[in-house]
Amino acid sequence: MKTCDDFAQAFVERVSTISANYDEVRLVFDKYIDSSLKDKMRQNRTKGKSTYYRVTDSTITQNIILKNFLSNIKTKAELTEYLAVKCLAYSKFPVSKMKKFLVTSGTET
Repeated sequence: MKTCDDFAQAFVERVSTISANYDEVRLVFDKYIDSSLKDKMRQNRTKGKSTYYRVTDSTITQNIILKNFLSNIKTKAELTEYLAVKCLAYSKFPVSKMKKFLVTSGTET
């Protein structure tokens, strides 16, 4: 996988395969809250230093360690929104095996 679009395609394909035998799928993404205990633990783990990566179809990820890519709360929040939108868009395609598909994420449904 070279880009975020490649990652999203693999993610959507995996969700589609796993959910193929179900009538309804609910995909729930965690909400990332600043100043939460989880955020404090992340800051301690990264020593407050993390790199923000803008998540778009063309963002190149092949040379980035996934742990580093996901260490920034803003990057992670953008990625969850990005994947939610990609899954929802795919579920509307006629070739999609997803019958009833619901996606919820931090800020949008």
